[in-house]
Amino acid sequence: MKDSEPIDVVVLWVDGNDLEWQKEKAKYSNKTFSELSADICRFREWGTFKYWFRAIEKNIPWIRKVHLVTCGQIPDFIDTKCEKLNLVKHSDFIPAKWLPTFSSRAIEVNLHRIDGLAEKFIYFNDDMYIMAPMKLDDFFYKGQPCYEGLEELLHTRRVNGDTYVHSLLNCISVINKHFRKHEVEKKYFSKFFNFRYGLDIFRNLLLLPWNNFASFTNRHLPMPFLKKFFYEVWEREPEICELTSSHKFKDYTDINQYVFRYWGIASGEFYPSHTDGKMFVMGDQDVDAIVYEILNRSRKMLCINDDYNIDNFEEKRDRIIDALNTVFPEKCSFEK
Repeated sequence: MKDSEPIDVVVLWVDGNDLEWQKEKAKYSNKTFSELSADICRFREWGTFKYWFRAIEKNIPWIRKVHLVTCGQIPDFIDTKCEKLNLVKHSDFIPAKWLPTFSSRAIEVNLHRIDGLAEKFIYFNDDMYIMAPMKLDDFFYKGQPCYEGLEELLHTRRVNGDTYVHSLLNCISVINKHFRKHEVEKKYFSKFFNFRYGLDIFRNLLLLPWNNFASFTNRHLPMPFLKKFFYEVWEREPEICELTSSHKFKDYTDINQYVFRYWGIASGEFYPSHTDGKMFVMGDQDVDAIVYEILNRSRKMLCINDDYNIDNFEEKRDRIIDALNTVFPEKCSFEK
């Protein structure tokens, strides 16, 4: 199927090695009570970003434009004259009263404000790679984003200062405030109990007795969105959107970008699908497994997430760069 509307890509990037940026960040770091949200691993530049662009051009060449969102930094390899590239500064779309910000959540909740952004777009972090050719239908089908309408139980993590689970709770609280679970599941039964989910469908079956949504399955992978989801959440919940936007660093009271996908699921405006991708956390998983996954490309999407206190970081980073260079050795049109 070919979609008649353009599809854009949005990606966030920061060079945490930039000394001027570090000085600016230091002015505000002592004002956050979540130390992990200001940790260097949240901003560390690996030198792998050019492979992100090569993967985009090789595997999803049908996109219209890449909107590269930064605080004003420009990767040194980027060709700023590339027709498919739109360089976007935070100040271009985030109200000045909330800047500067070092919180990806504050940036994410305002993405719909980017000038010229298509109604349909795919959101990436800079550690998410398209490893094999993908079709438009993998992200949007019959005008709707492809999501997994699967419920999931939340659990805490043994990391002091980690605000992630709190943000998920805040997101699902927004959804349960505006949608009645049983009414939604009855109205869109085939989307919540769909064969494409495989055995994971039992999650929804086992959680049927609950009157509220527990949460939804979260994949830290490229995610399709409609801008309308952002506008609708902002219209219905301006206070929490503004509160999240106002934070310099991630905070326990935030929502995150998942709330807009949750909104689409609860609205029934999605096409049920199975996500073909995997996330690796560099500190938790053996680098051999990550390199193997890159070289074999057994999944279409891959995320290689940074972590705290990684032993021999430079050695592991270099092995990952070598693997990415093996798979994506040729320059793309986004590079000088």
